[in-house]
Amino acid sequence: MKNIEIVNALNNLNTFVERQRVARRSFLNVKGQFAIKANNEVLMTKYKPYMDTLNELKERYGIKDGVEVDNDVFTKELQDLLNIEVEDITLTKVSDKDFFDGVTIDDIMLLDFMIG
Repeated sequence: MKNIEIVNALNNLNTFVERQRVARRSFLNVKGQFAIKANNEVLMTKYKPYMDTLNELKERYGIKDGVEVDNDVFTKELQDLLNIEVEDITLTKVSDKDFFDGVTIDDIMLLDFMIG
């Protein structure tokens, strides 16, 4: 799994959890909810070195959050960082049987990386 995939997976997990909170109901059974928690912990552990390196890059090039970047060298280094393959990631999978009725295709697509 590459850093970019880790970032996207974490964003998807957070969006999925928020959608459940707003709907005031669970979209997954207990096994599925456990998989969400377990995968979040695994991904956050692997995300930390990426974030540390990203912060170092931002500091080196004087990049501020929320400010458009016009620096080709920074952009190239960021792309290289995002494309690094991160090893030893084992995610807990869920199946279609773990989803409750009424779940939307949008919800399912958020968790596509852990359906198997």
